[in-house]
Amino acid sequence: MKSTFTRLLVILSILAMLSLACGIGGKKEPTKTPRPIIVRATKTLKPPTDTPVPPKNTSAPTSTSVPPTNIPAATATPVPDLSLGDENRCEACGFTFRSLPGYSLAVEANTVTMLAEGADLDTGPAVMLIGGPPDPSMTPNALMETFKSGDAQLSEPTDILVGGLMGVTAFASGNNNGVEMAGQVVILSTSEQYFVAVGASPKEQWQREGSARFSAVLTSIIFFAPTAAVEPTPTLVTSASGEIHQWAVSATASSWYGNGENWSPAQAAGEPEVTSCSDDARAWASFGSDTIEWLELTYATPVNPTQVNIVQTYNPSSVVKVELIDTQGNYHEIYSGTGAAAGMCPFTLNIPVVADYQAVGVKITIDQSTLGDWNEIDAVELVGIGR
Repeated sequence: MKSTFTRLLVILSILAMLSLACGIGGKKEPTKTPRPIIVRATKTLKPPTDTPVPPKNTSAPTSTSVPPTNIPAATATPVPDLSLGDENRCEACGFTFRSLPGYSLAVEANTVTMLAEGADLDTGPAVMLIGGPPDPSMTPNALMETFKSGDAQLSEPTDILVGGLMGVTAFASGNNNGVEMAGQVVILSTSEQYFVAVGASPKEQWQREGSARFSAVLTSIIFFAPTAAVEPTPTLVTSASGEIHQWAVSATASSWYGNGENWSPAQAAGEPEVTSCSDDARAWASFGSDTIEWLELTYATPVNPTQVNIVQTYNPSSVVKVELIDTQGNYHEIYSGTGAAAGMCPFTLNIPVVADYQAVGVKITIDQSTLGDWNEIDAVELVGIGR
């Protein structure tokens, strides 16, 4: 059984997929030198604090007064760091937002996910934002009832202003395998778009910093008209041997270079586009150039896998691990490497597979610390036998 807050995130994922049916997304010139990481100054927001006023002493002082010596020294309550990262724009979502430093950021179609580094996937701390074109079935009350259908305990909804638009919010609580959880749900729906946000973490963390950080992200939201997402058309080719060759229809990643569509995970979906060995925005590239990152791709047709082909168009091959994802969501490792240079570019890493399960996804882990430069992936082909 999925935990309370896992179910909340699953519901949001379902909403994201539903919204695609009714409605993705600067530019940087290729360079042979490492890209500088630019950190913009951001205003640190702090919650208001009440200044204590000492009580008035109306009695006259006497010479026999003895200062007390057993009063403990006052200690300051730590204030969480509420500084935010650079502004990010999600075209399909219909909003810009600022990310949380120390959180991994993933944007897929109209869904934004931020997960604290080292956090448990079931308990967070995590923040998820979803937006898109309006849908009559996605009214604030209807969506709030959807959340209530689980075993989460929600407070009575109250009004909230996000990005200048009025919505509703409720606070959530629950228990996940013995971990007391807390969080907040925000729902907004207008004639131009809808917006859903969920923040969740273990209760103590939520009270100490999670709630304030979630509020800081909400404060950074700026709405605009969402762009209808265009899903890649699956390309299926059946060989004479009966094998199906297909390119990914969607992708997510641990990070990517830039704030928009360029170098995003979506660039690794679909057929190859880059024909030369070059730093090209039509391939996926992680934010850092010497980091450990991952790219996860999904495919339209489940197959018994026979081969995976990874098309790399810049600094191949930092690939250190490749896993297949079966129809039950289980991961199966099919390749491990050292991250050494491939010796040619572009380069396609061909991985033969023998498996007795149906695969619908591929996860690639790269370690760029050996080569110290971006390993860009243009496309990933999954080959296998259909049902």
